[in-house]
Amino acid sequence: MDIPRYKDNGEYQAFDLGVDKHMGVDMGGKFVGFRNPRPGKFWQLKMEEV
Repeated sequence: MDIPRYKDNGEYQAFDLGVDKHMGVDMGGKFVGFRNPRPGKFWQLKMEEV
């Protein structure tokens, strides 16, 4: 298996791994967000219903 050599293309991304939401941004200013349901809160709604 040939491993390709690293080549820096000058494009970078940054990610903020928050507690309940992850955000990313690239050098062009494009943002992306992901919701991350907290596992500790999984039963909260179900318990409130009961």
